[in-house]
Amino acid sequence: MLKLRIGFTSLPVKETMDAKIGRNERLELVRNCIDKIWSHLEGYIALVNTHGAEFITERHWDKFVPKPVQDFLMTCSSEDLVTLPMKGVSASPGSDEKILWLTAFIRQSHELFLENLGVLTPVEDILTVPNCHTEEDYHEIVSESMSMKKYHEVGIMSDTVSALYKSCAAHVVIDFGSGKGYLSTDLARKHQIPVVGLDSSDNNTHSAQRRDARLAKRWNILTKKKRKKTKSFTIGTDSPVIKNKELSCIKNKNAINYSKTCECESTSCEQCSETDICDLLAAQSLSNSTGAAKVEDPAGTLPDAVTTSLYVPVTLFVDEDLRLQQLVQETAAHLYQNNRCGTTSRFLLTGLHTCGSLAVTAMRLFLKDSSSQALCCVGCCYQLMEESGELCDFPLSSYGQSLKLHLGRNARNLASQSIQRIQDSKQLQGHDFYWRALLNILLTKLRIPVPSRIYGMRNLIKRSQSFHDYARKSVEKLGLNSDVVTEELIRETEEEHKGVQHMMAAFFQLKLVLSPVIEALILLDRLLYLLEQEKVRSAFLVKLFEPVTSPRCYAIISLKEDL
Repeated sequence: MLKLRIGFTSLPVKETMDAKIGRNERLELVRNCIDKIWSHLEGYIALVNTHGAEFITERHWDKFVPKPVQDFLMTCSSEDLVTLPMKGVSASPGSDEKILWLTAFIRQSHELFLENLGVLTPVEDILTVPNCHTEEDYHEIVSESMSMKKYHEVGIMSDTVSALYKSCAAHVVIDFGSGKGYLSTDLARKHQIPVVGLDSSDNNTHSAQRRDARLAKRWNILTKKKRKKTKSFTIGTDSPVIKNKELSCIKNKNAINYSKTCECESTSCEQCSETDICDLLAAQSLSNSTGAAKVEDPAGTLPDAVTTSLYVPVTLFVDEDLRLQQLVQETAAHLYQNNRCGTTSRFLLTGLHTCGSLAVTAMRLFLKDSSSQALCCVGCCYQLMEESGELCDFPLSSYGQSLKLHLGRNARNLASQSIQRIQDSKQLQGHDFYWRALLNILLTKLRIPVPSRIYGMRNLIKRSQSFHDYARKSVEKLGLNSDVVTEELIRETEEEHKGVQHMMAAFFQLKLVLSPVIEALILLDRLLYLLEQEKVRSAFLVKLFEPVTSPRCYAIISLKEDL
């Protein structure tokens, strides 16, 4: 008799990738990991590309799940199925050989999770990242229109980007897919870093401007409170340093100096002006994407760097041919003046959950643009990537292309799922497609061609009172008369497929085991792509966020050779 394990699958967790190992060793390690993943995953490509809508019509249960495993999964409670991808199963002596397939499948998949491959580098091995988001007052301000998930992500990402920015002596941060400006605003206000935020949606750009204006007023209140608690304020803190010698590409002598009274080359000099830079920023709010509000300075005592806004949101569709120097000159020329860097800046490219192809575009632009010095990017929405065409997003690496790696949209969509969050929620996901699968059966009975995709189906289940209601609305979306969906036909279809809902949930949980494996292949291909480039000095894969809070928790951090 089989029982689900009480704890997590016991695996020997390998050491993380040493930040000090050489480029060739890192290349070899990543290639070996890709080999292991692909040798396991290739045989399940058909499985991970199944879609819930076709579960009944294409007989997925019988096609992909061995009969003894079917019997076992059908005896599992919903609670057991929720924990299956993470906990696995344990077989008692004398178990059927095919049952052992299930245990081996889960164990082998777990061994290919990023945490168990030894390819992750702790961020503290690369950068000294101070925690700048511990004050309750600060949380109250920046959490404006932010969920706790977003606050968690923005706080950590902002501190990491700030450390990388100061270490590589960048002048301006370019935030790809900046949205409503959560990360950009945090970098500008908390860390006093010049940021140009790029987003293809004009609505997002205007929302970012309005949010920044609201924050300006609240920020002023916070800084006034601070002034009551202390008699003096020194601009800046000790500049983070890159620990790895390989990453110490540029001395901090080129770092931005916001001091007016001291010409020293360190932003942490104690002799610098004691003017509260946060208080100065509080008076600023953007009026449009290309301008910046001036701060009143009748006495002429304010540092030049803060007399104009440090955050400029711009509506722009990003492609790899974007000329960053020209962009910043045309939309945020004052950032050049603030940096005292003439007309040439060094850029740090970043993006918090850059969607689909945008993460790959940012990487390509990082390599192509000579002024781009560093990259820190967290991707998401793998299903929106492209696997065909001249500029496909996967595989990127030459090695991946030589292996002819391929996934498929449904597999990439599965990679966007989170086994940690699903287990934490204790809610099964697979049965969400139950009505959609029944709809395919219904359309077949009505001799209506079943489309590969019906647009406008998202959230239709939540808006439907019953399957009958759902079916009528779906048929209407196909441009047909909903009267063809009769009560009798509905009852007949539901009666024929009793028990399928639990079966679909079990099948989805089985596929879910491979979700982190697919994500690992995508991210390692991206990492290898960077490591293959001669102009790249170093590249790392870092786990930044807590995966239950933020499932897409991995960042790629990279620096190029000295300019």
